Amino acid sequence: MKMSGDTLDKLRSDHLIARKEHNTIESSVLGILISELTRETKDPTEDQVQKGIKKFLKNLKICIAADSDLVNILKHEYAVVSRYETNQLSEGDDSEWQPIVNQILEQNADKELTAKSVGWFVGQTMKATGGKANPAGVKSYLEGFIDE
Repeated sequence: MKMSGDTLDKLRSDHLIARKEHNTIESSVLGILISELTRETKDPTEDQVQKGIKKFLKNLKICIAADSDLVNILKHEYAVVSRYETNQLSEGDDSEWQPIVNQILEQNADKELTAKSVGWFVGQTMKATGGKANPAGVKSYLEGFIDE
């Protein structure tokens, strides 16, 4: 008997919370992801769930790269789904990636941090962490440094 892992249980729980909070985008994204993950088997293994999440994120990246009108929605969807990828550093525990971001900011003090350049800094952080930092958390952290 296949046992679903903690990630699928967390997805289901967060989906219900998003629905209760009327967070339409998050609820929709999580509902679609859960449907995709359980299409072939009702109780996928944790490994199957993680593979499904990686595939889902890969497809979102392709859409985001196309720079369509849906880019902002897709970026939000990507941030929602990427929270469930187990190889990422925790968004909530910024002590894991915050020092790396600070170091990147120090090393690139000559590069102005603006709303337009945040993506570059997020990219440098992802590169420095081997793709394990949570991009949404890093972006949010960096946006706190921007003077508007």
